[in-house]
Amino acid sequence: MAKTHKTLGPRTDPYADLRLDSTLKTNVSETSRMIEEYLRRIDCAPYVDKNGNSECGYAEPLYAQKEEIETRLRLQQTSWNEKLLIVETELARIRREYRQIEHDARNAAIDGTREHYAKALFAQDARCRRVERERDEIVNILARIRSALLEGAKRKWSLGEPKRPQPAIAPIPQTSPSYAVGRPPTTSSSPQPNPLGATLEGLLNNGKPHR
Repeated sequence: MAKTHKTLGPRTDPYADLRLDSTLKTNVSETSRMIEEYLRRIDCAPYVDKNGNSECGYAEPLYAQKEEIETRLRLQQTSWNEKLLIVETELARIRREYRQIEHDARNAAIDGTREHYAKALFAQDARCRRVERERDEIVNILARIRSALLEGAKRKWSLGEPKRPQPAIAPIPQTSPSYAVGRPPTTSSSPQPNPLGATLEGLLNNGKPHR
């Protein structure tokens, strides 16, 4: 009976798939901006008592905006933790290979072979230092995320999950005298400003609410 051979797919390299040489700086910058925005939302969240009362009349929407960014930031935290695990695994592999090359170099008897090992050790050391820098950047951004989330934990909506205000329903236009003879009433097509939205936007861009 003929044996069947299982076809193996291409070897996957999780570290290479991260492409940190081209993506790390951009990803760190994006997360840094999210952290700064989250801290700004924390500063804008006014004090509320255990019943949800506040001197600020639109406290709950402000807390809702803070929680939305916090959810996104926690997803970033998970993603960075996954990257860190892959980078640390790669770093351990490089160090094992370095020790093996070092061992083989000590046992080499031919000068030309020793020179070959010396170059291999130099390249492996450079690779190790590069991955260590990547690891340090990831550790740093994770520390900043944890610090921001600790600050956010001090400022929570007291009644559970805060809700955003529902969009206002446009009022039904009043019937004009012309409607009685079969002509539709005239209504303005220009959008009306949203006082709450304008107030929140102005608050987030220009200052903090009264505590």
